[in-house]
Amino acid sequence: MGRVTWGIVTALEQRKFLNGAKQMGAVSWKDHIAEFDAIKKSIRSGNLENVQRILEEKPQLLNLNTPLGTWLQMAVRAQNPEIVNYLISKKIDVNIGWPDYQTPLEWACFESNTKIVQTLLDAGTKIDLSRQETNPLFAAIGGGQSENVKLLLAYGIDPTIEYEADDGMDAMSHAIIQGQWDIGRDIAVWIAKGDQDEGDAIFEKALDKVEAKTGRKLARPSR
Repeated sequence: MGRVTWGIVTALEQRKFLNGAKQMGAVSWKDHIAEFDAIKKSIRSGNLENVQRILEEKPQLLNLNTPLGTWLQMAVRAQNPEIVNYLISKKIDVNIGWPDYQTPLEWACFESNTKIVQTLLDAGTKIDLSRQETNPLFAAIGGGQSENVKLLLAYGIDPTIEYEADDGMDAMSHAIIQGQWDIGRDIAVWIAKGDQDEGDAIFEKALDKVEAKTGRKLARPSR
């Protein structure tokens, strides 16, 4: 099991990242348009050798901030584990979500490659549970990625945290609302420590909760 750092990537940390990039010479992607375009295309096409060549020649570009995010965000979105591994080996910041604050882990959890999620967790990524929008478990649910949900639960994310901004909904309730009932049941069984009958009872209570919160009756198909 990898090392997970529980914390928040704050706005101050984002500013430190950008200030650090500026001090390293990476003031703006506009100052490095040719390299930005080349690395972007290489990441999208899976050309690891070209990414390595450019960043070995110009290591100051590792933490370049771009309109499309960091190189790590791009590699995660491209679902390329080899480039993700390389960037992490070069000590790229795994916690920075730029420009929209969505971190590489959140992107990875929404996508299907569980290996990338595992890699980011092993790299010591921070997990921000302060808001639903930053909770990677909700990203995995939104993407319908049941294996990522199971991985996050195994790493110790608490699925019972409720968010007032979401009418007091927790991860299981969110899964129900999103139509991801199988994921919701998986969470219920996990809460029940593997007891299927108890998990079914927990899930039924979650259905009741969603009905009470939303004011609508849910169809309850038999398993």
